[in-house]
Parts: sequence; structure tokens; C-alpha cells
Amino acid sequence: MVGTMGYATYYLMKQVRKIVNSGFTFAGVNFNNVSLRSIDLTLFFGIENNSDISVIVSKQEYDVFLNGEYIKTIGNPDDVKVRANTDNRVPVRVSLTPADLLKVGLNNYDKFLSKQGRRNLVMEVKGNMDVRTDIFSIGRIPFEFKDDVQSMMEY
Repeated sequence: MVGTMGYATYYLMKQVRKIVNSGFTFAGVNFNNVSLRSIDLTLFFGIENNSDISVIVSKQEYDVFLNGEYIKTIGNPDDVKVRANTDNRVPVRVSLTPADLLKVGLNNYDKFLSKQGRRNLVMEVKGNMDVRTDIFSIGRIPFEFKDDVQSMMEY
């Protein structure tokens, strides 16, 4: 009995380490709408879950910076299931208004309209998320990503 319990604990801790050490990357962007009123996009973060346990990603909260200047905090209130032993994409919706861009000195959208302009716009996302299963919960796993807007469009 003790041996079985010991092995189960060892196995569970091994799976937790795999989840905590999962690879988090930027996986793509969809520009949903670009207009004079707003730029709506969905960022996709890739999570490589190498464990044998499916998890739920929740309480996503990220700060968005453009050229090093804070724009706003975004997040995804919905829970996202990340299947075991697969690569998964976790969406986060972002809506930027002219007021948001004025915070960083962009008084028009012309930099978003040209390829060279987008190369000069560096977006950085810093934040964290919670991960849980039916058995346990891991809180506040950090995430960071930084790239120019043109490269993000090419993912």
C-alpha cells in the first residue's frame, strides 16, 4: 500500500513538473478588425503540454506594451482546456482604441498600415495565468513575449 501511494505521488509530482515547465510561445495573431475606431485582434499563445494530464488555463492577465510604453491590461476570462501531450493554442482578445495608442505617442494608425511602420512597432506582453486540474491547482505561471508587429503578422 505504501509503495503504491509513493509511486502515485512520484508520478503526480513528475506530471506537475512537466506542466510547470511547459513551453509557452507566441503562436499567431488574427486581426479581426482595423478601423479608425479600434484595432481588434486575437493573440494566440502556444502551450506545449508534455504531461499526461490535461489542464485548464484560467485567470489570464497580461500587460501590453507598445515600444516599451504601457497601453493596457488584457486577459481572457474564459477557461481554456489544454489537452495532455499536445501543442495547444490559447486565445486572448485585444482591442486597442485611438486613446490607447495616444498613450504611447501614436496619433494615427499610419504605422499599422505599412510594413516598415509595423516593423518599428514592438509589442510586448507580460503577465501570468493559473493552471488547474481536477486534482490540483498551480497559480500565477508567468508569461512574457516581445516582437515587432510585422513579425507577429507573419506567424
